[in-house]
Amino acid sequence: MLTKVLPRTTGALSGWDISDRLDKVRVPSFVINGRKDMAQDFVVADYFWKIEKSKWVTLENSSHTPMWEEREKYNRLVGEWLDSVQ
Repeated sequence: MLTKVLPRTTGALSGWDISDRLDKVRVPSFVINGRKDMAQDFVVADYFWKIEKSKWVTLENSSHTPMWEEREKYNRLVGEWLDSVQ
């Protein structure tokens, strides 16, 4: 799916796509993207839908680095998620 969304991807990640193997992920996963990120919802949706134990949050005021752009909210969300999977 990723290659269909970003057809101009070149270099080492050109053609890289693991969407057909996401259902094999057996550990809890936290999917985070930013509203202004090039990894928009339609790009990361497969990760949420295909990984059985996943949670997905889109941070409204971030691009590709929510850990810097919305540091307090990001840290709180990650902490809450970690507490929920222990």
